[in-house]
Amino acid sequence: NGLPLTASEEVRSALVRVTNPTDEPTFFAVKVEFVDAEDKVLDTVVVGVEDAPPGRTVTARANSRKAAGVKTFPRVAQAERG
Repeated sequence: NGLPLTASEEVRSALVRVTNPTDEPTFFAVKVEFVDAEDKVLDTVVVGVEDAPPGRTVTARANSRKAAGVKTFPRVAQAERG
């Protein structure tokens, strides 16, 4: 789930929430795309979440310098549990 956080001249950030449905701490990788109003991908960022606790939701930030200062919409393009 990618939620826009800030639009600044230096960086564009998105909040990424990951829920671990397993019984053990688990690593997650989430690929976030920052797209403009025409659905053009301006940047792609991969966020790693190490040792997400079992049954819990944790948050991380995906930051893009390429999408800074531009109205963009973050979206999750891919997520992997490993």
